[in-house]
Amino acid sequence: MRRNKTKNREKLKDKPVVVYLPTKMKQRWKDFSEENRMTMSRFVRSAVNEFLFFNAKESMGVPRAEMIAKIKELEEKNEELEKEVHLLKILSTNLDMELKGLRSQQFNGERPIQIDGRLISLLKNRGSISEEELLSSIGISPNDATAINRLVRQLDILQRHGLVTYNGKRWSWHVA
Repeated sequence: MRRNKTKNREKLKDKPVVVYLPTKMKQRWKDFSEENRMTMSRFVRSAVNEFLFFNAKESMGVPRAEMIAKIKELEEKNEELEKEVHLLKILSTNLDMELKGLRSQQFNGERPIQIDGRLISLLKNRGSISEEELLSSIGISPNDATAINRLVRQLDILQRHGLVTYNGKRWSWHVA
């Protein structure tokens, strides 16, 4: 085994590179290499190779000047997109505030609700329809209390405005 070490050392003696460093720089390099669990030689080789790679005229088949131009272009595009995102966040916040305001406004003593277009179409087209037919046509399960309550509120509003009537069994559309 000693012979192999000796042969390796002899091979390395043919390839020395001597670098003179200020003491602080040498200590910094040494500390860094130890932190990263590598020899000082390996650290220096890695650093030099990285430098050569990033400063080569071509890197991965793309000319360096082209890469720099592309990076600059992407940074500008990124900056534009960040501004756009910022503006969209402001807009979103403003719209949320406006929506909260509209939701809290009173509309004839009640909060405004949107009437389902399918409900109006069904009532207009059929003229008269039972509650069961209405639920199945719109696709509301008889067990879905929330959806049924929403439908009942819409029918109540239509009834208060004279658009529909209920005779105890069927809803009827009254507008031509």
